[in-house]
Amino acid sequence: MRAECPPNLSFTRDTLHQLEASCRKEWLLTNGIGGFACGTIGGLRTRRYHGLLTAAAPPPAGRVLVLAEIEAWVDIDSQSHPISSHLYHGAIHPNGIHHLQRFSLHPCPTHLYTVGNVVIQRQVWLVPHHNAVVVRYTLLSRQRTVRLHLIPLFACRDYHMLTHANNALNPHAEEVAPGVYLLTPYPAFPAVYLRTGDAHLVAHPDWYYAFHYPAETERGLDDTEDLWTPGTLVCDLQRGQSVTVAVSLEPFVEIPAEPPEEMEVPPPFCEHPLASALWCAAEQFVIHRPQGTSIIAGYPWFTDWGRDAMISLRGILLVRKRYEQAREVLSLFAGYMRDGLIPNRFPDTGEEPEYHAADATLWFAWMADCYRRETGDEQFFREEVYPRLRECLQAYREGTRFGIRIDPADGILRVGEPGWQVTWMDAKVGDWVVTPREGKPVEVAALWLQFLQVLTEAAHRYDDPATASVAGDLLRRARESFMSAFWIAELHYLADVVDDRGRQDCRLRPNQLIALAIPQPPVPRDLAKQMVRAVERHLLTPYGLRTLAPFDPEYRGYYGGDVTARDSAYHQGTVWTWLLGPYADALLFTSGRTPYTLSRLRNLLKPFEKHLRDAGLGTISEIFDGDPPHHPRGCFAQAWSVAELLRIWQMATL
Repeated sequence: MRAECPPNLSFTRDTLHQLEASCRKEWLLTNGIGGFACGTIGGLRTRRYHGLLTAAAPPPAGRVLVLAEIEAWVDIDSQSHPISSHLYHGAIHPNGIHHLQRFSLHPCPTHLYTVGNVVIQRQVWLVPHHNAVVVRYTLLSRQRTVRLHLIPLFACRDYHMLTHANNALNPHAEEVAPGVYLLTPYPAFPAVYLRTGDAHLVAHPDWYYAFHYPAETERGLDDTEDLWTPGTLVCDLQRGQSVTVAVSLEPFVEIPAEPPEEMEVPPPFCEHPLASALWCAAEQFVIHRPQGTSIIAGYPWFTDWGRDAMISLRGILLVRKRYEQAREVLSLFAGYMRDGLIPNRFPDTGEEPEYHAADATLWFAWMADCYRRETGDEQFFREEVYPRLRECLQAYREGTRFGIRIDPADGILRVGEPGWQVTWMDAKVGDWVVTPREGKPVEVAALWLQFLQVLTEAAHRYDDPATASVAGDLLRRARESFMSAFWIAELHYLADVVDDRGRQDCRLRPNQLIALAIPQPPVPRDLAKQMVRAVERHLLTPYGLRTLAPFDPEYRGYYGGDVTARDSAYHQGTVWTWLLGPYADALLFTSGRTPYTLSRLRNLLKPFEKHLRDAGLGTISEIFDGDPPHHPRGCFAQAWSVAELLRIWQMATL
């Protein structure tokens, strides 16, 4: 079966008219520079991030939600009927969802409305590598002419914020060319261009009030917004005719007449519907900065994070043989390294990157070596990576930011300072670090071993005996110390953290699997099997691994509520899909690459076949509740979730 990008997912009125189900299923479009569009299959906007154009200006920082929606009405025999819908507190108005018959994701988000014998299709697509959206309405039936009224509703705000009616707005549209209007809503906001196609603008600037976003209510955030319009677009359509409306931040963008065609067909090993969906979804996270390629951590609210980019790199780029892009990602983060650390996050608005990640650089070293091994690009590694790794070693020997330094007693890396969250379990509310892991976190210790392994081997390849001696000695001491520091014999698994006094944190968490995922695990295979059994018994779920065992008093099995409630559960029981990658590595290490093991890997993926239709269509959510039925939560599209599942698929099939 030929795979399609995006996958051919569709829904009929039976699903569309069930509001709880249709509002839970979200579509996503991306433009390759950090901008995106997203919404629900029923057409109801339920969160502040839903909109037809969230632009990246400059890409990918400074995201702004420009066009929220287009309200549409069709006149048939002197009667006006809605074909769009909005949520207000306690009401839906207009109720165009009543006429919605079908939604399809392929070749672009497509809604089909039927009013009597009139069938109207709405399609939405983004212009690749431009901040521009195209919305096309087509009359598919009816012999007589119908009149369409389109009301573009603008937000023109930071995509994290909400807007309300205000006197600072300039709501007027200036026609700068036939059918092209210039909007300058605020002095500091980019100019917006509205192209009306065959429709003409009836100017009537106005505010529309009190749109309700129930997803924000659930998250304990502001949930009500006002939007504005410069007027109504009016056009007459006959059967087979279309009207195309476009909104952009650029005056001379060429507006394509058709949705972009799929750029490629996934390879034969990805012909399974799940694998092809993962293959296509991976592309949505690849963005192009002016400095080079990067990886968005998740939609709709994350930008590019160093740790996430490194963990995602194998599945998003190397599995898909995007070697040039992988090199650019590594080069980008290497260029921003400071004091032995790559950035943890590039902020939305272009400030200096943030560096509070103790493990991101260790992941960087491992992924750079994976790239080198797969491509044979020794020159890049020698010239751009190796000098940075030497700088890291020196910084860690001297001690660098956030208490990151080598413990001279055992050669293991210790990290953290009070008040800072420096591992991937990074939830923080005000001054409260939810999962403080100051000392020697087990996955950081394992990644440190891999860092030293990569550096020692590189030093030998490049005839650098001084570095080889220092790194090799640290590697030997850290490996010899690892089990005595972390192994808890009576519990049959590794401590999650060892503090500066040598005390072990005995909570059962999944981080220890990283010690089995690196190429040369420091854990004897017989003990590793005991670890895996403990993880399987208490942490493994159909959608990933819990971050804390349910028997722990601090376990939180539900991720919901306000910021405090959500962050208190984020790494205290919530299920993370990306952890299935290290779990799969652990299975291969403990059981070998046998037919039975490969079958187990394939079985890990089966629950996600249904999930492709449950939240972000054709993609994978960030997290799930720790308790059954494990509802999807967080970002509806997450890079490392997609990446690690795609990597598991490759491991199980090639």
